Amino acid sequence: MILITTTGAKTGRQLTSPLVHTTDADGNHVIIASMGGAPKDPNWYHNIKANPEVKVEAAGDSYTARAETTEGDDRQALYDAQAAKWAQFSDYKAKAAAANRVIPVIRLQRA
Repeated sequence: MILITTTGAKTGRQLTSPLVHTTDADGNHVIIASMGGAPKDPNWYHNIKANPEVKVEAAGDSYTARAETTEGDDRQALYDAQAAKWAQFSDYKAKAAAANRVIPVIRLQRA
């Protein structure tokens, strides 16, 4: 688990969310805005889109990162890596697809 602190898109308040994660080949944390496969994105993702600078807390490390939504083959590879660790992400993908939603995959690059 990691904690990400985002800035509210409407309120400007600091909001912290605990999330499961993986890392990419460069050691960047990767998070997925699955919301259990719901037909809409989680609030923290809306905040990231409006304000991509976030605070990350993981394993005793705390740093500022820039959140980048991945696309294409990169997105798919990162999603598949997380689904390989947590099988429920395969279910989330199917649920979201039924609602015509592609689940966002976000890379957190240390600032």
